[in-house]
Amino acid sequence: MEIQSVGIRNFLIIGEVDAILSGRGLTRIAGENLDDTTSSSNGSGKSCVLEAVYWCLFGDTLRNIRSADGVVNNTVKKDCSVVVQMTDGDTKYQVERYRKHTKKKNNLYLYINGVDSRGKDNRETQEFIESVIGMDKISFANSIIFGQGHSKNLKRFSEMSDAEKKSTMEKVLNIEAFARAHEHSKKALSGLSSEVDILSRERNNHLNRIEDLTQSITDCKRRIADGERELLQKKKTVAEELKYCIETLSSEKKALSDMPETKDVSDIEDRISQCEELERSEKIKRDSLTKRYRERRDEIIGLKGRIDGVVGSFKARVAALSDGSDAGEHCNHCGSVITVDSIESHKDYLEFEIADNLRSVKSLSEKLESLSKSYESRKEKLETSMRAARDLSKQFTSELIYQNKIESKKQSLKSRIDTYAQEIDFLKNRIAELEEETEEVPWKGVLRSHEREVDTLREKIKSLDSEIEQKSEEINYVKFWVNGFSRKGIRSFMLDKVVPYINERLNHYLTILTDGGIIARFNTVKQLSSGEYREDFNLEIKNKKASETYEGNSGGERRRVDLAVALAFNDFISSRSGKRFNILLLDEVFEGVDAEGLYYVIKVLEDLARRKSSVFVITHRDELKSYFNDEIVLQRKDGMSISA
Repeated sequence: MEIQSVGIRNFLIIGEVDAILSGRGLTRIAGENLDDTTSSSNGSGKSCVLEAVYWCLFGDTLRNIRSADGVVNNTVKKDCSVVVQMTDGDTKYQVERYRKHTKKKNNLYLYINGVDSRGKDNRETQEFIESVIGMDKISFANSIIFGQGHSKNLKRFSEMSDAEKKSTMEKVLNIEAFARAHEHSKKALSGLSSEVDILSRERNNHLNRIEDLTQSITDCKRRIADGERELLQKKKTVAEELKYCIETLSSEKKALSDMPETKDVSDIEDRISQCEELERSEKIKRDSLTKRYRERRDEIIGLKGRIDGVVGSFKARVAALSDGSDAGEHCNHCGSVITVDSIESHKDYLEFEIADNLRSVKSLSEKLESLSKSYESRKEKLETSMRAARDLSKQFTSELIYQNKIESKKQSLKSRIDTYAQEIDFLKNRIAELEEETEEVPWKGVLRSHEREVDTLREKIKSLDSEIEQKSEEINYVKFWVNGFSRKGIRSFMLDKVVPYINERLNHYLTILTDGGIIARFNTVKQLSSGEYREDFNLEIKNKKASETYEGNSGGERRRVDLAVALAFNDFISSRSGKRFNILLLDEVFEGVDAEGLYYVIKVLEDLARRKSSVFVITHRDELKSYFNDEIVLQRKDGMSISA
C-alpha cells in the first residue's frame, strides 16, 4: 500500500499544502515561523503534514484535540479538508474528509478508481476505509510514525503500561477477536452464572414455598378435622331439632283432631242481634214511657202546686176577712167592695172555693198515684223484657265466645302445624346441606390446591435441577474458553510466538544505534522476589556501560532505545498487517542524542530510506540538512502555514 500524495486546506495551522509523499527517500521536514522569529521553526506546522494524513484516514488526531471542530484553522474558521491518494497494485484510492466545509459539510468520501464508494453514512464509510488499509488507527500510527509520545494514539511502546502493550500487540497480531471472544466468553460465563443464580434462587424459593405449603397443609388437615367434627355436631343438633319438630307436629295434629266441631256462628250472631234489637226496642219504649210519665207527673204536680197556691191564697183571705182587715178592699174574685156585712158571705165563698180546690188536689193526688202505679207496672214489664233479652244475648254471646275460642285454638294449631311443617322442611334441607358440606369442607379445596401446588413445585424443582445441571456443564465449557481466550491462554501463546521476532528486530536496530553497547529483549513473564513467575509484558535492557533499567540510562540512550523499539514494532506491524506502507515519519528523532549517537541514528535512517519509498524526519536542526536528499519546508505567516 503506497500513500502517493496529500492535499491539505485549512487544517490546524496549515492553510494550503500539497505534497507528494511517495518516492522521496530520506526527506527532512522543516519549518519557518515568520510570525514569531524567537520560535525558530516551532509552531510552523511541521508535524501537521502526516497528522493530516492520519486525520483524513481515521478522523482522529495524534495530538489530544477533544473537539471535532478543533482541526479547523483558527484564522479561516471553515472549509477544512484533507485529500489523500493511495494505490494498492492497480487499484487507486482517494479519501476526502471535510470539516465545517461550505459545500461538503462534515462528510467523508471514498473513491475507488474514480468511483464514489461511500457507505450509507460516515461511520460505514470509515469502516470500509479501515478494511482497505488493513489496520486500525493505533496500529497505523505505530507502524508509520515515531513521535514524541504525547498523543493518546501515539505513545512510545517502552512507556506503555503492561495492559497497553498487550492491547497494542493484540491489535497488531489481529487477535483482538480472541480478546473479544474472551470478553464474550466472560459475559457468557457471567450470564450463565447469573442464570444459575437465578435458577438456584428460584429453586430455593420453590423449596421455601413447599415448606410453607407443607405447614399450610398440616393446618388445613387440622382445620378439616375440626370442621368435620363441627359439622357432625351440627348434623346431630339439626337431627334432634327435626325429631322434636316431627313429634310436636304429630302431637299438634292429634290435638286438632280432638277439638270439638264448631257450630255456625252466623245463626248465633243473628240471635244476638235480635236480642240486642229487642233490648233496644224495649229500652226505647221504657224511655218513652218514662218521658210521658214524667211529663204527666210534672203536669199534675204543677197543677197541684198551683191549686195549693190558690188554697193558700184563699186561706189567707179568709184569715184577713176574719180580722176585718180587708174591709173596704175590693174582692179579688168578684171585684166588689168588701163590707162588714159582706165579710161572711165572702168567707163562705172562699171556704167553698177552698174545699173545691182541696177536692181537686185530692183528685190530682189520686191521679198521680194511679199514674205512678201504672208507670211502675209498665216499666217493670219493659225492664223484665229488657233483662230477658239481655240475658238471652249474654247466653248467645257466651256461646259465640266459646265457638270463637274453639275456632281460634284450631287456627292456632293449624298455624303451628304449618310452622312445624316448614321447620321440618328447612331442617331436612339443612341436613342435606350439611351432608354436602361434609363432602366439601371449606379447607378441603384449599388442601387440594396446596397439594396440587406442591406437586407442581416439585416438578418445577426437578426441571430446575435438570436445567441447573445443564447450565453447570455449559459453565464448565465456557470457563475452558474464558481461560483459553485469556491473556494466559492462546493470546499469551501467540505473544510468546512473536516476541522472538520483535527481539531480533529490536537488537538489530540497537546494534546499529548503540554500536552493540546495548541489548534488550521483551519478556512475557516476570520473576517475583518470591521466585514465582507472573505474566508481565516487560522490556529488559542490558547496557555494558550503564544501568540495566530503562530509567537508569541517559536521555540520549533512552531515545535510541525508544527508536529501536519503535522501528522493531514498525517492522513487526508491517509484517503482520499485510500492508507495508511506503512511508515512515520520525518526529524529532535527534532530540537528546549526542554526537556519537547522531552518527548511529543517521546510519539507521539511511538504511530505512533504502528499504522504504519515503522516510520523513521532522527536525529543526539545520546542521543536519546535508544528510537528507530532499526536504519539505513549511512557512508560517499571518497565522497559517504553506509550502515554502
